[in-house]
Order: sequence, then C-alpha cells, then structure tokens
Amino acid sequence: MSAGIGKYEVEGTIGRGASGTVYLAMNPDLAQRVAIKELAPVLAGDPAFIDRFRDEARVMARLDHPNAVRVFDFLEPPPAAYLVMEFVDGASLREVLSLSGRLSGEQAAGVLKGALQGLGHAHGLGLVHRDVKPENLLCDREGVSKLADFGLAMPAAGAGPGAAGFLSEGTPLYMSPEMIRGEPVDLRSDIYACGALLFELLTGRPPYRADSALAVMRKHLEDPVPSARRVARAVPAGVAKVAARAMAKLPADRHQTAGEFLAELEQAASRDYGADWESRASIKAAVATAIAAGAQP
Repeated sequence: MSAGIGKYEVEGTIGRGASGTVYLAMNPDLAQRVAIKELAPVLAGDPAFIDRFRDEARVMARLDHPNAVRVFDFLEPPPAAYLVMEFVDGASLREVLSLSGRLSGEQAAGVLKGALQGLGHAHGLGLVHRDVKPENLLCDREGVSKLADFGLAMPAAGAGPGAAGFLSEGTPLYMSPEMIRGEPVDLRSDIYACGALLFELLTGRPPYRADSALAVMRKHLEDPVPSARRVARAVPAGVAKVAARAMAKLPADRHQTAGEFLAELEQAASRDYGADWESRASIKAAVATAIAAGAQP
C-alpha cells in the first residue's frame, strides 16, 4: 500500500471486510480526515460492476443527512477502485454491542431511529443499501448512529445479488428471503434487514442462528418469523410486533417505507417505554467505552 491514494494522504487502516479495506486518510486541500474504501479485487476487477458503480457514486455523492455517511469522491487508478467517504470519529455498532451486549429497549429504538432516517434519505435518492448490519452502522462520540458503507448500494430498480453478479453480496444474518433467492430487490429488503437488526438489539442475538451461512439463509427462507419476546421475555409486545412485521417473508407484508417503519416503532416505544423514552435512548457512554477499548494496545 502506498503512502497516498490520489491526493489523499493515508494515515492507517480502519478495517477490512468482504467488500474491501477501509483506510483513514487526510485531504490536504481541506485539512480534513476522510475514510477511503478500497473495493475488493473481485469487485474492482469486474468492468460491468465498476461501470454501474461509477454511475451510482454520483448519486451517492448526493447523500446529505446526519444519519448517513457522506460520499465525497470515487477514484479509479487501475486496477483498483476507491470510494472516499466521511470519517466518523466513533465506533461501529458491532463494536458497541461486543462490549455492552444487548441494548436497553429505549437505546435499541433510538439506534434504529437513526438508521431508518438515514435509510429513508437514501431510499429517497433511489438507492437500496443491501447490507444493513451492525458493522455498517457507525456511532459517533455523541452516540448518533450513521448508516455507512454504501459500497454495495444499487438503484432500486432491479437491485439485488444478481444485479452485480455476486450471490455472496449482503450478510446472511440480515438478508431478506428475496435477496437469498437472487431475485430483484427493492427498499423493502432493507426494511427486512432493519427488522433483523432490531431483533438483535432487543434480544442480544440475531433472529436466526445456525452452523453455516447456508443454514442461516435456509432459515430466513423457511422458518417462521421469530418472536423477540420468546428469546427475551422482558421485550415488550409492541416493539416485538414491529420487528416481526419488518421481517415478514413477503415484502408486501412488511412496512413499505422506512418512514412507515419508524412511525410504528416510535408509537410502540412510546406505549412500551413511556412518552419520554428518547431521554433514555443515548448510547454515548457505550460508544465512549468502545472507543477506549479500541485504543488500548
């Protein structure tokens, strides 16, 4: 890895995943830190994918919402491809959960509210995220959750694993049945993933568990929608019902928009936790703990 990517000065590595490696870098023109995602070779080496992604990068650059990580630039020095994004000084939701375990009901609703607001903004631009999961929700030092990693996002029309030619796109724990079947997906596939995420935030475990990714995907297809109350009896009926509806097997039976999901979640949270539930929803302290743990040698 060279010391620079285009004009950006690389300072270190933030993380690695199936879709690529993310670096911390400095934009010298603005004295601004950014995150740069280097797309995995299997993605950057596919001309058809890059053609589509170049076009969609222009759309992703329009992301402008406090709950969505902004996209600044797209670079293509052959044979690589890079996406330049907002750097969030904080921790991923996965890092928070690994230390804190299950969130309180109010915190779960608060985190998901941020995710749904960011997602609704992206959907309004015609983008389907396709990989909503705790690793792709970044929480800043104030506890604000931001939907990140739009590197696999596609336009709503025809989006899905088949659109880029990789069935492995997405994460089995949160994949909708239609995505698993390789069918075209729309924003309701993201709704399903958010339902699975809400289930995990409320119970401390994902909705379906098995010994292999294939077995997990089969459960998404064939098993009944699980009840969060059966896993954690302290979960109130209202928010449990919201999570279950979002995970309906048929897209038509789910919430049809992120806004509809959020409205029902807020209503359930007010009934289950009280009208002042948001005053107890902050995860600022948990984020600080995760940041401190990550800074330790």
